[in-house]
Order: sequence, then structure tokens, then C-alpha cells
Amino acid sequence: MELLAAVMALKSLVNKSRGDQALNEDEEEEANIEQLENVLEMLQTRIDAPQMMNVSFSAFLKLKSDVSSHLAEADPLVADGPWSADVLYRHLQFLQGFVPCTNEAAARMWINAFFYRMACMVPSGSGKVLSVEQGFTAVTPSDPSLHIVSGSIAWTAILTSPAKADRFVHKKVRLADLQTDNSALLVSVEAKGPDLVLAEYVPQAICEMHACARTVLKSTIRGVLTDGHTWIFLILTLNGSGGTYFQSPEIHVYRHAPLRQKDSTSRQSPSSL
Repeated sequence: MELLAAVMALKSLVNKSRGDQALNEDEEEEANIEQLENVLEMLQTRIDAPQMMNVSFSAFLKLKSDVSSHLAEADPLVADGPWSADVLYRHLQFLQGFVPCTNEAAARMWINAFFYRMACMVPSGSGKVLSVEQGFTAVTPSDPSLHIVSGSIAWTAILTSPAKADRFVHKKVRLADLQTDNSALLVSVEAKGPDLVLAEYVPQAICEMHACARTVLKSTIRGVLTDGHTWIFLILTLNGSGGTYFQSPEIHVYRHAPLRQKDSTSRQSPSSL
């Protein structure tokens, strides 16, 4: 997700350079600015890649009408476990008062906690694996005019059979190993950079989910874009040469204010959307 931050920084530099150039004409400086603009155009094209891959926004996700019953079923599964709602709440309170929110490493402490909680909500008899920093190879769309996409997924939560989960835990897991597998996936893309606006990272997240889906040969893939404190859930469905995606509104866990409601940290889950 460094791409969007780089584009924003480059735009600021180009605008500043254009302003300086207007006051002091210099042919060499003009050539440098044009080179910067060419780079900016190339990077901007990558950000606009969802449209270029014929992937379009469909609708906003909403909470299911029966979300309360789903949560009531899930809570007993973790009530006495290592990541109950109360444990998660106290853990986040601890992070809020102890870990400054200054970089990606700090954000990952928050993100990890939610994935641990989610893993404990899985019913018995199912296997689960949390794989970190999954890379995927370049994927070339069938349409030669579309972009080749590659990159990495920060987290991949896999729900599969206990036997397959055990195999994945004890060997290096690759996304390609999930081809022709009916395992459920939730991929997480981490947004990076100071003072970021999370929604602006959605296009790049969709691109990375698109490449991930093609790698594992799945027509539908679920994901979440987060900086640890704000979460946007995404569902991407591919259909032939293109696809559509659904996006949730931003869900804020904490933003420069104390945690007040326990339910705000314990009552949201991907299955609720």
C-alpha cells in the first residue's frame, strides 16, 4: 500500500515544482518536472487499475438482519478461551495506553488481536490458519491491455479441514497451494503511511485481491483493508473478463479517543457483513 502514499507525495512535489518554475523559468528544471509528471502518470495508472481490469464498484455492504443471532452463537465459543470479548477489550485498552500509533509495526499489534479473536470464534471441527506476509506471483490478465499485478497480502486467514490446517501450519503455505481447494479465505491488506485516508487505498487493495483470487483460482474472495484502527471490508467477485466488488463503510475501533464501549471492539466480525 506504499503506492498511494508515493503518488500523493509525488503530486505535492510536482505542484510545488510547478509553482517554483512559474517564478523562475529554467529549461533544465522544466525537463525534470516533465520526468516527474511521466512517473506520476505511470503510478496513477496503477492506482486506477480496477477500472482497467474491468472491475467496478457494485454496492456498500450492510450488516445482516440476523447479526445478533450469529453473534449469540459465536460468543459461547470463546467465552472461556484465550480471546474472549473481555480479553480483547482489555488487550486493546492496554495497547491504546502503551503503544504509540506512529507506524505500521504498531498498527499490526492491533490487527493481530482481531485475527486472534476471529480464530477463536471458529466452531470446533474446523481447522484455521493465519498466514502472514503472503506473496503472490505476477498475474497476467487475458486482455493484453490490462495490467500485470503482483504484490503481497499482509494476512491470510484460512478456514479449512483440520487435516489441511495441520499441514499448512507445519510447512510453508503458499497461496498457490489453495488452488482447487474449497477452503474459505479472508485476506487482509495493510494501509501504510502517516495521516492516511483509508478509503483512498481501496483501489490498490482491490487490485491485490484480484491477483490473489486469480492465483488461488477462486471467483469470490473476501478481504479487509485496515490500518489497525479503521476497517473497510471488501468482497470481490470475478466473472469472466471482469468483476465487481462490494465495500463496507469505514468501521472505526479507535481514533484519538479512549475506548468506551466494549461492544465496539467485540461485536464486529467478517461474518456479520
